[in-house]
Amino acid sequence: MSGAALRVDVAAAARGVEAAFEVPGGQCAALIGPNGAGKSSLLAMVSGGLRPDRGQVLVGGRDVAPTPVWRRKVALLAQRAVLFEHLDVLDNVAFAPRVAGLSVARSRALAREWLEQLGALRWAARRPHELSGGQAQRVALAQALAADPQVLLLDEPFAAMDVQAAAELRAVLRRLLDGRTCVLATHDFADVATLADVVVVLDAGRVAQTTSPEGLVADPATEFAARLVGLNRVGSALFPPTAARVVLGAEAPPRHGGACIEGAFIGIVSHGEGLRALCRVGDCVVEAQVGHDLAQRLEPGTAVGIAVEDTAR
Repeated sequence: MSGAALRVDVAAAARGVEAAFEVPGGQCAALIGPNGAGKSSLLAMVSGGLRPDRGQVLVGGRDVAPTPVWRRKVALLAQRAVLFEHLDVLDNVAFAPRVAGLSVARSRALAREWLEQLGALRWAARRPHELSGGQAQRVALAQALAADPQVLLLDEPFAAMDVQAAAELRAVLRRLLDGRTCVLATHDFADVATLADVVVVLDAGRVAQTTSPEGLVADPATEFAARLVGLNRVGSALFPPTAARVVLGAEAPPRHGGACIEGAFIGIVSHGEGLRALCRVGDCVVEAQVGHDLAQRLEPGTAVGIAVEDTAR
């Protein structure tokens, strides 16, 4: 594991987390999984907010477990911006350089540089309560970067933002993260596709797969990993819900070859203007298209067929 800027191998029984991963220098690793998968707990152990029961957190090859939070050279951007209400935006961003020993003038100059890069310099004189959620998150990111961390941690940074603000900040981050070691916790594959070099799939506090964003889409190792990118996996078969539809009895088989899988109906989920059915196939859960008329006739446990089109055509 030489060459890793960050190496994590930790366990925290109370959080149900036992995981190991590494991040090469200058790359962004995305921890992806649903709520409760252990993403935030792992970031907390890296930042120093949570002490692991056992294991190591190596930053630049040095174990930072005994190192106080403020001396770890690790910065954390939380889901919601954490800013000092008694300071204006400029001095919020200048705070970390001042703590590091830089002069007031130099600290404020650095703060202006980061605010300008993030398109936030025009808010320099505002107090945090005068900012929108998206504006505050940009300021918090400038604050984290001004600390000059060896590792930047991003904990669901877009979760509290509207769609447009999140898309804009993703674009800014993509530019600013170039060459910077980063760990991003997310449940949204859009974040992974935009920002990550490495993907670590977390399932109930354990690492289920480590790959690239492209590798996760092309070959998710488990049914769980496949669902994270909107795919179904049954054995070696991998297909999107749009290539599968629920049928009963002698209803039409796949139109272009493919196969019909036996399953049991679980329930209905809305998808845009249409409906999709969740069906159990062995130990797997499959999502497939279903017509409105058929959806009204299905009861939980009903035996169904899942007609899967040949997506290789």
